[in-house]
Amino acid sequence: MSQIKLIEIISQFSLKEKEDFWLYASGPYWRLNPAELFYLKSILYPNPETRSREDSGQGPAPSHLLHHKLLKVVNAYLVHLEIALQPLAFQEHLAMAQIQRGCEKNYQASIRKFEKMLEEGKVKDHKYHGYEMTLWRLKEASLRDQHRNKDGLMKLDGALDAFFIENKLLIMLEMASRKKIISESDFNSRIAIPWSRIENQLESQPLGIRFFYHLYQMLTSSEKQLHFVAADRLFLENHHLLEINYKQTVISYLMNYCIQQLNQGLYSMGKKYLDYVDFQDKENTLLEKQMIHQGKFQNIVNISLKIGEFDWCLQFVRKYEKMLPQKNKEAHSAMARANLYFYQQRYSLARKTLIRFKRKEYIHHIISERLHMKILFELQEFEKLNSTADNFMRYVRTNKKLPDTYKKRLHSFARVLNRLAKYKGVNPEKVRELRARVEAMPHIPDKDWLLEKMT
Repeated sequence: MSQIKLIEIISQFSLKEKEDFWLYASGPYWRLNPAELFYLKSILYPNPETRSREDSGQGPAPSHLLHHKLLKVVNAYLVHLEIALQPLAFQEHLAMAQIQRGCEKNYQASIRKFEKMLEEGKVKDHKYHGYEMTLWRLKEASLRDQHRNKDGLMKLDGALDAFFIENKLLIMLEMASRKKIISESDFNSRIAIPWSRIENQLESQPLGIRFFYHLYQMLTSSEKQLHFVAADRLFLENHHLLEINYKQTVISYLMNYCIQQLNQGLYSMGKKYLDYVDFQDKENTLLEKQMIHQGKFQNIVNISLKIGEFDWCLQFVRKYEKMLPQKNKEAHSAMARANLYFYQQRYSLARKTLIRFKRKEYIHHIISERLHMKILFELQEFEKLNSTADNFMRYVRTNKKLPDTYKKRLHSFARVLNRLAKYKGVNPEKVRELRARVEAMPHIPDKDWLLEKMT
């Protein structure tokens, strides 16, 4: 009976898995003798030569004890296969995970631990994918264990198959959003994504697969806008069916896509972005622990101003400035209002409001000084702008916390604005040359505003 079980399990291995299993079983840990290794190889790669050697007595007698021992090796390999995570996550977190086959409590404890670390933001950006992959592999291993019969064979059903495919798509989507495309070969899993089946029968696929398929294609295919429209329609029709975390994941990808398109000059996407904000406002999901993150707050303010939604912006600021984190609360509120007044061309009021902006951190100083220089330009206080720009460039150059690439961009902004103040209305040819240079700078801050002032 143990021989039948052994052969039945190994027969399900792919050629690559057989090769990996052979390296695993023939290693020093299991201490299989040459005769045992020969018999194992005859099962992995059955052929007339190995069978004839076994029949002639040159191979080992396949006893019940041998089959039992090899079954133990196979089962251990299956556990190893299930938790063979990406190298970073596997090597760094295997000891913490403490996973053993059949120990459901360990699986669930590890899953909860990883989820908590991700939720609390304790993971550095360059390790985030490793944690995400680890978490997904833990969940996969847990579900595989639940769906394994007493002989160790997998019983994949439609729901489990869909779970694996959906989570693979989610990880590929996460990496695509970070400008890193990963392929099927990056996963240690027997479940492949059936792209053709998904595309041909998309409407019959589970909701999660349809969402993540469209979102992934939205980031990677040549028909990005088409898949955005499909994902947006799917969200509007089915958001009431989604759990809160699932809903937030989908809407965040849609909003990030709107920002990308807005940055490329498609201003109609800014209105769509604000529609998503209104949706989150109604759902009360803009807040985390009764607070709105300052980065999210400033992004929403900046986008609403960029597309001219001043009244909408003011209502948003009035409602959510009270819900900013206590640290730097007044600074972020003052900066939002100063920006609003600047866009409304109320420059004196913007400067007066900017004085309230307490510059406790270097990034606050940089943000406020950029706006201050723009206000001085609009008020045509060019002498003061010249000295402010010089001081700003000196501050940026000597700040050790700023990356060199960001220093270069800020330095370029101050230098260009200073020269524009010098040439505007005096030397149109120099202004045209300056405009051509700015158009060739893809990452200079406030590029649209600078170009507008050069017309």
